[in-house]
Amino acid sequence: MFQFTILMINDFLKVNLINAKLAVFPTDSNFDKAVSFFHVSNKACAKAVPFINKKNQIFSLIVSQGEECSAAKACKVFDQEVFVVDSTECLKRTGFEKNFFPPIGVFGAITKFSKEAEGLDLFLFAISKREFMLISAEELKKAVELSEELGFF
Repeated sequence: MFQFTILMINDFLKVNLINAKLAVFPTDSNFDKAVSFFHVSNKACAKAVPFINKKNQIFSLIVSQGEECSAAKACKVFDQEVFVVDSTECLKRTGFEKNFFPPIGVFGAITKFSKEAEGLDLFLFAISKREFMLISAEELKKAVELSEELGFF
């Protein structure tokens, strides 16, 4: 999964002229190392949490790292009933690990931001245990809009 993820995201960014920085560490890493590498505040750390509805549509809620993210919260944000996707189901349906779900809706996922994440100007995502992406709020919103429009689901 390691190289496929970063290549897919890199291709999406290039083709759609999205400005973001990607970093691949030689061994398993963590947010502390990525924060230091990119010279950003740990307040930029975020994640995309996947959910699914009864029609098997995928939803992605972008939250600040450490922010509570429950199905009840997601239902309110998406204004419909959505369910937590367990790790096995997430990998089966999307090809991605739940804890490293891509922040851009490459699958045509319906993506929204939590209120806390809406206030961020910069986002740092772990794409895998070794891959990280730094992207501005403006560029991330542009990428999300393009992903949904193109319908890669």
